[in-house]
Amino acid sequence: MVDLNFKKAILFLLVVFCQLSGRAEKIIKIACVGNSITYGSGIVNRDKNSYPAQLQYYLGDKYKVVNFGVSGATVLSEGDFPYISTKEYNESKAFQPDIVLIKLGTNDSKAHNWKFSNSFLKDYKRLVNSYISLKSKPRVILLTPVRCYLDESPNINPRIIRHEIKPLIESFASKKKIEIIDLYEVFGDDWDVSLMPDKIHPSSLGAGMIANKIGNYIDRQILNECVHAIPGNEYRSAAGWSDGAEWHIIAEDICNTLKGRNIEILFIGNSITQGWGGERKCVTYKPGKEIMDRLFGNGNCESAGISGDRTQNVLWRIEHDGYNSLCHPKNVIISVGINNLIGGGNSPSDTADGILAVAKAARKEFVNSRIILLGVLPSGHKASSEIRKKCDEVHCILSKNPIEGVEYINPSKWFLDNDGDISSGLYLNDYIHLTSKGYGVWAENILNVIKR
Repeated sequence: MVDLNFKKAILFLLVVFCQLSGRAEKIIKIACVGNSITYGSGIVNRDKNSYPAQLQYYLGDKYKVVNFGVSGATVLSEGDFPYISTKEYNESKAFQPDIVLIKLGTNDSKAHNWKFSNSFLKDYKRLVNSYISLKSKPRVILLTPVRCYLDESPNINPRIIRHEIKPLIESFASKKKIEIIDLYEVFGDDWDVSLMPDKIHPSSLGAGMIANKIGNYIDRQILNECVHAIPGNEYRSAAGWSDGAEWHIIAEDICNTLKGRNIEILFIGNSITQGWGGERKCVTYKPGKEIMDRLFGNGNCESAGISGDRTQNVLWRIEHDGYNSLCHPKNVIISVGINNLIGGGNSPSDTADGILAVAKAARKEFVNSRIILLGVLPSGHKASSEIRKKCDEVHCILSKNPIEGVEYINPSKWFLDNDGDISSGLYLNDYIHLTSKGYGVWAENILNVIKR
């Protein structure tokens, strides 16, 4: 009798364990409902760079994010293209999502649509309730329209978006106690062509900012993006890339360049590292190539730098692109972090954590390589400049957190004069990027380190 009861108890515990395991492994499904901004209109390689695609990268494998955006869609059922009349609307409901993100309203501001403005709230409520009533009982989150930088016109109207549509959505959310994320100010007061080229649709960079804000709202456990592997979203003419290239193409170009080679020195980092040039086909700006070929030997050294990369982007490449199996480098030089401090707005502490995460990932990936961690190269002309202080703070943290199998070297002294200012002729006028002479100083010091 005891044995039977014992077996029943064990069986019961196994059933409970399996049920709990199943719940723990449940993927959270997110439906992104919206117009052309959700769809990713105008974004190169939108399947990877639209805001829903970037949100997927940001949230990770615990989530499944699907883009149900439709260009030109309206809330208004009497508008020229009601979202509820699209196949994507029906597909989004059939998806039975756990979370629904609704970002509509921009196209409703057009004069021929807004003449039906008295029906906006009724149609908006109808749309929202159609998701609330789904069998999956999703968490519905409303997104306000983003700012439009166009002048007032019969087409998309920035005044109507700001003073009529946005307040209606916010009032509806408040009365119905529905979650809402305000995206209107995400790009600031002044138009930035790199974030919204046509003044309506975000670029891949702008879409990344939207994904970042929504991701932080949905999963507040992502406290420091610097240590979270995320692919980049750069697509700029000033990035030193060939025409038509974007981040994923550049990342693929690096893999193709490394494949089948025996590399003595592999530099990994951002635009400063990209400036070495190497044999890469998609990089057009190579101020360090002549130095690389002369001092390191033609073909023995390669750059895996991407303009704009932050620690999270480099972390993604190291973890996903298999550099070690492609070229088995003898020495790996890591310099990254300045874009976190400048463009990313990350603190020195968070940036340092990101750099350490990159170094740990490199140690795991390049099992037989010598790993040399440089962190950030000094930036800012004067020793007293704010960006220099942040660089110094990063190095203070790195120096106190050694990683087994990783050599940390603070490269600042290589580029500074006796007063602590950037030595003449080593940097461009932005005091971030190196001149050819600066690459020569970097190369000579790296050779000394390697020969030690």
